[in-house]
Amino acid sequence: MLKKVKNRRFDYVPRYYDPAKEELEQRMAPYREGADETDRAKAGIRTGFNRKTPIRQSDLRKGSRKATFRLFLIIGILVLLTYKLLESEGIRRFLESLE
Repeated sequence: MLKKVKNRRFDYVPRYYDPAKEELEQRMAPYREGADETDRAKAGIRTGFNRKTPIRQSDLRKGSRKATFRLFLIIGILVLLTYKLLESEGIRRFLESLE
């Protein structure tokens, strides 16, 4: 009853860890045989999240160009629709009835 409890002991042998080698292997894995384009994209995204930096500047520029083009296209369509709406007879009659 009065004996102290001994601490448990673990037989842990530390292994050598090389973070640079592991990062290189992760980056090279998609380019090995059998990897398709989606695997490469997934690996690039995973690497980008690990580094907390953008993946590729060219991909970011392409996405930015597409978004800008889409924005101008939507604005153009809205301007054309507004013009057609304002030129229609129904709107003219409605505006004249308000006066």
